[in-house]
Amino acid sequence: MTVNVKLVESGLQPTSNAPLVKGNRPLTVIVMDSRIKKASIYDVDKMHRNNGITMFAYHFYITKEGIIYVGRPENTYGNVVENSTMHNLDRNKIMICLEGYFSDEKPTQAQKMSLKMLNRYLISMYPNIHHIYTLDELLPETNNPGILFPANEMRSEAFDTMQPLFVDTPCGIRSYSYGLRDLRYNPDAIMGGNDIEVYQYYLTAIGYKIDIKNGYFDIYTELATKDFQKNSGLKITGVATKEVFDKVNEVYDKMFTKVDPKRFRRILKFMNPPMEGEDIGFIKQKLNETNFNIEKLDKVFDDNLRTEVTRFQTAKGMAIDGIIGPLTFHAIKSFKTVTFTRLLKYTVPPMEGEDIKEIQLNLAKLNLYKNTINGIFDINTKIAVANFQATKFIKVTGEVDETTFNLIMNRVI
Repeated sequence: MTVNVKLVESGLQPTSNAPLVKGNRPLTVIVMDSRIKKASIYDVDKMHRNNGITMFAYHFYITKEGIIYVGRPENTYGNVVENSTMHNLDRNKIMICLEGYFSDEKPTQAQKMSLKMLNRYLISMYPNIHHIYTLDELLPETNNPGILFPANEMRSEAFDTMQPLFVDTPCGIRSYSYGLRDLRYNPDAIMGGNDIEVYQYYLTAIGYKIDIKNGYFDIYTELATKDFQKNSGLKITGVATKEVFDKVNEVYDKMFTKVDPKRFRRILKFMNPPMEGEDIGFIKQKLNETNFNIEKLDKVFDDNLRTEVTRFQTAKGMAIDGIIGPLTFHAIKSFKTVTFTRLLKYTVPPMEGEDIKEIQLNLAKLNLYKNTINGIFDINTKIAVANFQATKFIKVTGEVDETTFNLIMNRVI
């Protein structure tokens, strides 16, 4: 019986002078991710064409909203690896790509449901399909679709079977037993497996230190487990039981689905594919509120942001690496957006204000102002300003004009 599934036509067509090769007779389904956190089927299609491929390389594309787009016709060969020397890699297979980067995020519930229905539809349409694999089960070096993709769950739901502890894949036997067995440290026979690698990823993602995430339950993993149990009010055994798995998943989902963008939770840096998130959007907004040149107020850590972070670190006298660790994050977060609005000078009665307080704070950091930071432009403030101007070889007036203001505030001008 054919399973009904809603498919949306993408309207994509191959390059006119490079027709698709017909003759595909599906025996296997291959699943992968787009390696980009946010990308439409048309974005991926453009990427593929730019790489010399006739058109979108796969037969189906599932968005984060669960929409299933038709890419290539099912009777044509896919194109996983251009100019591949591996015969049959693209032959007699249905290729499914999911929007996302599952080395750093989970597929959405909508995607998982759509993938389940699409797999069942394909199995009903092609009775000779007996295997569903991920791309890295054919080509391990691709690491696609990433450690957070539930490969075993996908297979069991498609074929309506129990999840096995071990799976025979084209690249060998793999353990996909995350949450299905207790993990413990045994120095005489170290446990290993994909489930341990996933567990180590989750623990480190929520802040527990494991020196080497190698898929082996070593002494460091046991210590991290004990720390987690202690902080979670669980019995401290160092053994990762189902209770521990459930609690780790709960903490992870809470941290990464309902995130306070103003709170530091991870190292931010320029990568390929780029990092994305609300915290990156917050940093861009904060820098844009000052005199830093943020080209796009989106949530992507692009090369422009790396450049501006480097300029910020330079201006603040910090270690310069273009990476947003906890020190840089909090420095940007607390960076005052006071701007020059008036000439500041010593008068009777004295001038007062937040802008004067910021001047005093910055001069104090330079050991030029050693009196009370009170926001009052008194004689001590005038002397400190004059000394600062002398160090910068600009006209010494003891008054804060716009040039002096920006220099004291470490503004990029």
